[in-house]
Amino acid sequence: DMEGEGRVRVRTRWHEGYPPTINDPRLAQVVRDVAADWLGPRALGSTPSSFGGEDFSYFLEKVPGVYILLGTGGPGCDAPLHSPRFCLNEEALPLWLEFWARLAERMLNPSAA
Repeated sequence: DMEGEGRVRVRTRWHEGYPPTINDPRLAQVVRDVAADWLGPRALGSTPSSFGGEDFSYFLEKVPGVYILLGTGGPGCDAPLHSPRFCLNEEALPLWLEFWARLAERMLNPSAA
């Protein structure tokens, strides 16, 4: 039945979300270099672009930075972040503490690379 055709009203509201999260290319390469130098190139992964929002993007609008994802999975810990089944492989924590220390050292002394 096409009797009501043409009588539809639509109201649209546009809600601005987070700005895009855009990594600084130079700093992103430093992060990749530190990780590869320490753990080897097989430790590096990549994540496809996403339309997800992230409030870290507000920081990146003010200062150069890099949003990175750190693997914390392991046997029995393979559910995604924000899942009710998510678990943290605590054995990964010392590794990531060392990564942050190595990254800080490289950032504070770039000529040592």
